[in-house]
Amino acid sequence: MLSRSIHIARHTMATSTTSKASLRKEMKQTLSALTPAQIISQSNLAQQTIMSLPQYQSAQRVGIYLNMPNGEAQTELLVNDALQAGKSVFVPHLHKPDPTQKRKVMEMLRLESLKGLERDAWGIPSLMEVDGRENAL
Repeated sequence: MLSRSIHIARHTMATSTTSKASLRKEMKQTLSALTPAQIISQSNLAQQTIMSLPQYQSAQRVGIYLNMPNGEAQTELLVNDALQAGKSVFVPHLHKPDPTQKRKVMEMLRLESLKGLERDAWGIPSLMEVDGRENAL
């Protein structure tokens, strides 16, 4: 019985991984078909929708990604709104805690402003100075 359960778990994990890869491929194709104007329009609509939610309006802390220049929902309006409203804004920061390891760790670090960020290899605005920043996790 245990070996069957392990087999089912392995099959489920493999199927899940395959499904995730398939979904990512499908989403990449869908996003690449959108024009920059469509991405901006849909991003603005999504951000306005989020900003109108009572949960967002009453939140004191929010976690959000900073977007790539192309091919994904833009988040700048939402980030600016949260900062101007005095909310604590946390963004992902990937790093290797140990330089000998290949695996990166993600932390959610506090963002004080969109100024002074530098773009990483994917063009994503990224925190360069991370010492002393509050970690939401």
